[in-house]
Amino acid sequence: MEHCHNPLIREVIMHNVVVATDLTPTCDAAVERAAFASCQLGAGLHLVHVVPELLLPPALGGTRVKKADDALRYRMRVLDRRFAPPAVSFNVAQGDTARSIVRESEDMSAVLTVLGHRSEGRR
Repeated sequence: MEHCHNPLIREVIMHNVVVATDLTPTCDAAVERAAFASCQLGAGLHLVHVVPELLLPPALGGTRVKKADDALRYRMRVLDRRFAPPAVSFNVAQGDTARSIVRESEDMSAVLTVLGHRSEGRR
C-alpha cells in the first residue's frame, strides 16, 4: 500500500475516517482499507472498539477495556508505520455497539465510517 507523503495534510486534519473493529483478525482487512482511504481522502484515521456494558464486576469490565486499549495502541502504531495516514487516533467506547459507533463517527466528524463483516464462509 502507498503511504501519504503530503506534509501539509498531516498538519491540518478536519475530518476523519472512523473504523470500528472487534479486534479479531477478520476485521483487519476493514481496518487496512480504512487506513488506505484516510490517506486518499487526506483525513485522519480513528479506530474505535466498543466494549458492551455487561453485568460484569467492575474489575473484569476494566480488564476488558485495558486489553482493548492496549490492542488499539499497538494497531495504531502498526498502521501509522505501514500507511502513514495524516493522523491516527483511537477510542475504547462502552455501551451499545451500534449507538457507540454512530456517536463516535459524529464526534469525529467522519467523512466515512468503515465496518468489518464477519463471515463464516461457505460450506
